[in-house]
Amino acid sequence: ISNHRARAHTHTWRQRIDALLIGKQTAVIDNPLLTNRSDAILPAQKKQPVRIILSRSQDIPMLAQDGVSPLHLSHRGLPGETWWICPSSISQATSQCLEEGVIQWFIPDLVEANAIQARQQDARHAQERNNLVVNSPILPLNLDNLLTFLAKKQIDSVLIEGGAYTLRAFFEANLVDEAHIYLDTSADIALPYPDTAFWHPLKNFALMEKTIIDDN
Repeated sequence: ISNHRARAHTHTWRQRIDALLIGKQTAVIDNPLLTNRSDAILPAQKKQPVRIILSRSQDIPMLAQDGVSPLHLSHRGLPGETWWICPSSISQATSQCLEEGVIQWFIPDLVEANAIQARQQDARHAQERNNLVVNSPILPLNLDNLLTFLAKKQIDSVLIEGGAYTLRAFFEANLVDEAHIYLDTSADIALPYPDTAFWHPLKNFALMEKTIIDDN
């Protein structure tokens, strides 16, 4: 739930952090800009966090989900830098420039090795069953390796903006320090949080601050 003040609040946080992170699917579906567009900050003082897109393949989409609109995060023109983080089979991180300000990084061991083996085994089993299609789970990412790489690039604070699978992966890996949640003011959510799938990742979090953001 958001309004223009909630969006403005989000942009003030973009001023404070080193990088924004989303998954590849969110990039294609939402086609976001992921820029700091805060009106409360003078242009000369505006900080643009690095935009990071996590991908489980080395294919970089050029178009949004509609198949017509150019994907903002794959093209030049945005302030700051955009990093596409992809898996690599070699032992050292490498990169290539796709467009001005758009860099593709290849990170070793980004995808869990046992998950790759499970996917390959599923494919063999599918072939044995006369090419019956088997829906394998999404390959999990080695987030410790990712954060180690980012730390080496002097990125110490990351704001994860989606999507649901990416957020859940960081929560399950116990790599989330703070959660910022926007709720309708009519929703009276008290601690402990309701025992539902949506709130479950927050069960061990303490409420540190509650701010009312409305249109009044």
